[in-house]
Amino acid sequence: MEKDRALFWGIAGTKIILLALFVLFFGTSALVWSDSTTFLRLGRGIFMGQGFVYTQEGSLEFIPATTRTPLYSVFIGFFDVFVPYGRIAVSIIQVFVAAANAYFVFKIARMFLPEKWALAGAILFSFEPLVAVTNMLILPETILTFFILIFAYFFLLFMQDGRRSLLVYSALALALAVYTKPVAYYLFIIPLAVLVIKRRFYAVGIFAGILFLLFLPWMVRNYGLVGSFSMTTNDSGNICSWELVGVLATKYRIDSSDFTTLYALPEYAEVYARCTGSFSALSIFMTEYRKEFFITSALGTLAFLTNDGYSAFFEKSSEEQVKIHHNYLTPAVFTNADWWSKIKGAFFELELYERIVVLGGKIFWVLIFFFMIFCILTKRSEEVRFLVFIIFYFLAVSVVSTGYGVGARLRIPVDSFLILLAFSGFQQLFHRLRI
Repeated sequence: MEKDRALFWGIAGTKIILLALFVLFFGTSALVWSDSTTFLRLGRGIFMGQGFVYTQEGSLEFIPATTRTPLYSVFIGFFDVFVPYGRIAVSIIQVFVAAANAYFVFKIARMFLPEKWALAGAILFSFEPLVAVTNMLILPETILTFFILIFAYFFLLFMQDGRRSLLVYSALALALAVYTKPVAYYLFIIPLAVLVIKRRFYAVGIFAGILFLLFLPWMVRNYGLVGSFSMTTNDSGNICSWELVGVLATKYRIDSSDFTTLYALPEYAEVYARCTGSFSALSIFMTEYRKEFFITSALGTLAFLTNDGYSAFFEKSSEEQVKIHHNYLTPAVFTNADWWSKIKGAFFELELYERIVVLGGKIFWVLIFFFMIFCILTKRSEEVRFLVFIIFYFLAVSVVSTGYGVGARLRIPVDSFLILLAFSGFQQLFHRLRI
């Protein structure tokens, strides 16, 4: 218990110092990045009496938000509206949540790793650069990861112990994860499948029943607004746009980031009109674009597992850069007919120290991928298999729905599991070689 507390407070204290330095050098405005403005606008709308709606600056039109779930927006909206320096307060709270994440990573790792290895894995995950920076930003990934870790931890404990209270905690955590970000919605299939295989049918009823009761209010709300009982109405929004763009980019060897050209293709408009949902999209890809879909998925998978994402830290202004250079330093670049010149251009626009950081990050994540595969092939552990299923879920959802739009940020909810499995693989390889 003392080591658990030391881990929590040590990481929390270090991250507070890093947050202070971040704000000192870059200002509070740097805490808002990517989708931050959308979440802030949704959150402010809730507490300004508009409801959970999309709004445009200077517009009085309110559009009900049914593609997202509300928990993170409620969290940041409250602080942004009612608390002085509310965005800094959000970042401070997220830092402590990140320390709690390290605690749960350590507890999960102890189920199949020696204590020293588990501790090292938790610390490495906490200070992996992209994770460490994301912990500070107004983005939901830190909170989402927190609930995913709690869900996994208590479910694994239930499989060992059998206490029903552990199953209840796991289901509650998964529901909160979905209310934070709907990407976790179909994750319930994995624990239910495990319980069915184990013939714990009473547990299936408890787990599914809790999720149904917790999801029902939001499902009824969405049905009343748009006629759909889905937790999110964006199931087909990404796969019929991002994934379709990726498939067509592969087919015609067009830059996958050149949306203007890709959207202008008559073929895009024709297929998009027939792409009415996830199942229709998959049917189209598997029958009409089988080769292109396979290549897009394979390169997207490599990007998910090995792309460090650190080049995003060195983004140049548009007039100084090869367009979105960080995309040309990932496997997505191979859709370009001129991929070699794009890679060289993106690499050499970086300063020497930036190249070292980016190259080092890529080597690190390739090694994580290699040792993780070694663990999967050699480790016979129920805990390892369960974590692999969770990784595969997030991998499949991210790659199939976003194609080449998949990025390192989408990997954050399972970064900890990837690192832990890699540590397990390295430990086994180390002992075999030593012997």
